[in-house]
Amino acid sequence: MSRAAVFLSSLGALSWLVMASMAGCSSSGDVTNTHVSAEAGAPGNGGDLNAVTDGNDGGSDPNTSTNTGGTVAPTPILSSVAPTFAAVDALGPTLVVKGTSFTAQSVIRADSTALSTTFFSDSELHAALPNDRLSVATTLHVSVFTPAPGGGSSANLPFEVRNPIPALTTLAPSSALAGAADTALTLAGSSFAPMPSVYFDGNPLSVATATTVAITTTIPAALLKASGSHNVTVINAAPGGGTSNAISYTVTNPSVVVSSVTPSSALVGDTSKSIAIVGSGFVSATSIAFNGATVSSTFTDSSHISAT
Repeated sequence: MSRAAVFLSSLGALSWLVMASMAGCSSSGDVTNTHVSAEAGAPGNGGDLNAVTDGNDGGSDPNTSTNTGGTVAPTPILSSVAPTFAAVDALGPTLVVKGTSFTAQSVIRADSTALSTTFFSDSELHAALPNDRLSVATTLHVSVFTPAPGGGSSANLPFEVRNPIPALTTLAPSSALAGAADTALTLAGSSFAPMPSVYFDGNPLSVATATTVAITTTIPAALLKASGSHNVTVINAAPGGGTSNAISYTVTNPSVVVSSVTPSSALVGDTSKSIAIVGSGFVSATSIAFNGATVSSTFTDSSHISAT
């Protein structure tokens, strides 16, 4: 009750003083912490009875600040998230979030998405991460949000959606002839990411199509000029990911077939003529021998070579 004064008058000549204290009244209209004083004066003048109240209704301290909208919630503090990662396309795990200053109204957020949250205590919350948040490799930012009054958002902790490590099983074809033109290549295996990288002895190949079990690409002719064995690998990008096992791709020299030699004859002692050879299966490493002796040669293409 607000401060009030009540004045009462008495009749007669009786002079008197009344001091009373009333406190803790519980019925509606009662006065709490009320001090009453009265003094009657001379006959005819009447007396004044003064009643003064201090404090608020219900006995609360008027100097104490209260929030009429309810208790002010603390700002949540996030200390850990478990688990900290999941594989792409896995079933969404239940996140166990720990920290301090959580309330029954606190919710776990994955980036800006509020998750259906179960309150265990002011230091632990649980929420299931939906499967659709695991469709692509990424890093989610997990936080706790408590609504007003007070409250707010905690700092973020990372949750990784990780690519698997790819496994390579076969190459088709697994070989080519040296000097071949651009050659299509199909890789079979498992756990390929949506955008994998393919390497041929460390040289990146352009990926045409990719599923979780098959990749198509093309080996450029420039990588097939010489015979040899070459390692083919697949790499899935981070987060997670990694490099597959290597499978060997073999480039072999073709069989050489000579169709014609021009000119087909020369005079004894004539060293001025150049010999042009036409055939197939020539590579840059093809050499020409004359009566068992290797002579200087110039490679033109797989069908033409010359000697001097």
